[in-house]
Amino acid sequence: MKMTARGPKLIEINGRMGGFYLRKWIRRLHGVDLAMCAFMISCDIKPFVPKFQPYERLMTVMLLPSLHSHLVNDSHFRERIKCLQDNGEVLFHMFQEDNMEVEEDEMPYGSLGVSGTDPDVCREKLLALCNELGIESDTYNVSNFVRYFRY
Repeated sequence: MKMTARGPKLIEINGRMGGFYLRKWIRRLHGVDLAMCAFMISCDIKPFVPKFQPYERLMTVMLLPSLHSHLVNDSHFRERIKCLQDNGEVLFHMFQEDNMEVEEDEMPYGSLGVSGTDPDVCREKLLALCNELGIESDTYNVSNFVRYFRY
């Protein structure tokens, strides 16, 4: 509870935003830090949120321990990702480094993505990347689910 000029305000103790890399992406695309906005709102301060269309699009896939541990544990795969990342060709966010065990509530290992000027450019780049790296497979049909990415 916080007392404001307009009376008491409930502050959620376990408030959280959408997971993993979304805060970073939203800041990159829209110039808005959601964590700072949430903090400001909890202090009864109206945050300034600029309104402009992003100049780029981002598209990603998750790497899952049950499907991709053989890839992420391979030194050639990691070296290739590092090289692509250093050249600015991919967005790679690791969520966990050590635990590649498959658990009942499987947590993704990380995300691998690309940027582009529009969804079609992103889709082509992501599909080519997933094919090159062996992420696309019968059990992880990237081409099937990226066809729904429109914006």
